[in-house]
Amino acid sequence: MEDNMDPKKLAAAKFSNQRFLATVYADEISKDLYQAMKSDTFLKNLKDTSEKFYSKELAKGARALFEFMDAAGPDTYRQLRFEYADLFLNAGENPVLPYESFYADREPTLYGEPLFEMREILRKHGLHKDPEFLEPEDHISVEFDFLAEMNRREEAGDQSAIEARIDFGRRHMAWRTEFCAVLHSADKSGFYKALAELTLGYLFVAHLASVPPAEASLNDPAYDLITLGELLKTLPLSKESFLLKPGTIAPTPIQSIPTHCYACGALCGMTAKVKDGVLMSTGGLQGDIKGGGRLCPKGAAAKHHVYSAYRLKSPLIKEDGRFRKASWDEALDKVVSDFKAFDPTKIGYMRGNDFANWVHEALFDHLGCPKTTHRPMCDNANRMANEHNLNDKRPWINYQEADYILHFGM
Repeated sequence: MEDNMDPKKLAAAKFSNQRFLATVYADEISKDLYQAMKSDTFLKNLKDTSEKFYSKELAKGARALFEFMDAAGPDTYRQLRFEYADLFLNAGENPVLPYESFYADREPTLYGEPLFEMREILRKHGLHKDPEFLEPEDHISVEFDFLAEMNRREEAGDQSAIEARIDFGRRHMAWRTEFCAVLHSADKSGFYKALAELTLGYLFVAHLASVPPAEASLNDPAYDLITLGELLKTLPLSKESFLLKPGTIAPTPIQSIPTHCYACGALCGMTAKVKDGVLMSTGGLQGDIKGGGRLCPKGAAAKHHVYSAYRLKSPLIKEDGRFRKASWDEALDKVVSDFKAFDPTKIGYMRGNDFANWVHEALFDHLGCPKTTHRPMCDNANRMANEHNLNDKRPWINYQEADYILHFGM
């Protein structure tokens, strides 16, 4: 099907399509992009375009997007910020996980094998993820931005980019279709539901455009791709890759790093296995007098805690009962202003583990407020008894030199 159109024109259209998808999934929609999509000119073109598609799936997504943007009111943009936080920043009850690792491993843990595959693909093509974009390489926006870059290179005459983007699309499309279904189900605003339909339609048509004509069922999928690209290129999208940077970053060697577990105050010795800067597993530290070379289930699950897909990913500020994304400067300024509004003697805090206790105590001592002396750990009663009776919160048990051991059950 691609032979029916100028290959460079088709590549340019797919560049616009993929750059748009990378942009809307990388972050909450910007004010500039929202206003451009709300303009009379874009809405008219969007409606007209939706009636030109051969693909019913693509037409459905375009119509849904038009209906949402056309009905958007003065408060819609603000509500979209709330919805983005609910869906993608884990502020809501039903978050959506835009990571290939999740769909490949079926566990809500990031930094799985697809991450390393994506890093190798980027190295092969002389690219690396922008360190300022804090999401991992297998985030859906990075994958769309990579495809956009391959189409940009193809338009410039790089023939090797053709095979690269075809191979990548075939190997990494399945999870994105499932992501669209999850997003469609979870969204309550209507915007991301429409976006999911548009994305799914695009993926379907892009796949058909890459298979032999005899296997395609649409009259002309390339026509649909170019029609969509002509529409989206009028939006304020970056002309260069905004998530990927030129140059390769060599993988770091596999390491075994001796450290401590901070799941509780025992600080058992831990060995962390690290691959290319990613924590792969944790185990006990041989010779450690506390753990005896072993870890409890909490310490052994450290990777799943550190890389949990449900962790908060950004400062959030609550307004009218819902959260929105905030910068660190805005969030910290709000904390400071709210603290200043209270009498310091009426503020209390509960410190967490000892890892950053020096920060907590310095701040709250400066404020002059009371505090709890420890977090509510399960063994606090034992610690207090030991401190008063044995002069140590954690008297270490030495089985090897014990004269007598009293053991109750198993």
